[in-house]
Amino acid sequence: MKKSIDGNALVYCEGAFNTPNGKTAHGLVRFTERYNVVGVLDSRYAGKDAGEVLDR
Repeated sequence: MKKSIDGNALVYCEGAFNTPNGKTAHGLVRFTERYNVVGVLDSRYAGKDAGEVLDR
């Protein structure tokens, strides 16, 4: 049985997205099946694709 999505998520991780302190944000962006991640808020990466930032 496939789990349903619990809703949309906007991940706030100002200054921490591409750092070891952003582990929860990384997990949500990469692996969550519970939420539909609609965006990531970190001004250092404004306008960038979250997956591409993590792939660096």
